[in-house]
Amino acid sequence: MSKHTISFADAELAGLAIKTAKNGNQYASGVLILRNENGGFEASLPFLCFSNAVGALAILEQQEHSAELTGESGKPVRPIATVSGWFNTGKDKAGAFRKSATFRLESVDEIVEPAEDSSL
Repeated sequence: MSKHTISFADAELAGLAIKTAKNGNQYASGVLILRNENGGFEASLPFLCFSNAVGALAILEQQEHSAELTGESGKPVRPIATVSGWFNTGKDKAGAFRKSATFRLESVDEIVEPAEDSSL
């Protein structure tokens, strides 16, 4: 499995959930929503995070679910951050190439003001 780090600037973090694995360690899951320079929807990527970034994501999860972060329109707002990580690549049991669509989030940097939730 090769790891090629990819960064996304100003990614919206939606559906953040902090969970506990069978081994007792916490991990995070959610969706990165990417928008173009005009604010239009570009892509959504499910992610998992098993790194030290779980702590930062736990704080953002609390903010995301906080009543304080409701926009003027009454819609919830999402935290925005610059994130980096990688996609799984490798071969399956039969030896065929596979690519997972789940992003493995490794770091969360430069947390920006929350953005109003808009329809995808």
